[in-house]
Amino acid sequence: MPDIARVEELCDILHLSMDELLGKDHSQAVRKVMAADPEDGSRSDIPPVSIDEINELAPILPPDKVEELAAGYLKQNPEEEISFPILMGLAPFLKKEYLDSLARRARISSLYEWIGLAPFLSGHTLNERVMASDLEVDLTGLTALAPFLSDKTLDQLF
Repeated sequence: MPDIARVEELCDILHLSMDELLGKDHSQAVRKVMAADPEDGSRSDIPPVSIDEINELAPILPPDKVEELAAGYLKQNPEEEISFPILMGLAPFLKKEYLDSLARRARISSLYEWIGLAPFLSGHTLNERVMASDLEVDLTGLTALAPFLSDKTLDQLF
């Protein structure tokens, strides 16, 4: 995928509309992102960018833009939890520090789900989330996460 800033230029070169190049749903999301206010991810005449749209477009957005849009979305929706599929989709495109803050708001019911996120999270956040979980229910997840956990956390668990 091209960088989002170059999509219009690419459309001109190929003599295609943005709908033809990206599909209607993606092209609408691209237009929203390109027009979004950096403060809150919205404009009065355009609906705000949804977390699903941010997730879909993350591969073609610069990492700073992904964080900016996610921060704007979360500012508009301060009580909303982040679902595991969204967090997993955004993980490769966010800085570790910002991903850690999102992970603290995540709705993840099983340690097993944290396995895919472990390489992207700081050791501190992963240790914290493991210690806060119900380990008796989720021993399989704990075993898979063990290589990512600190010795101190492992000592406390066993």
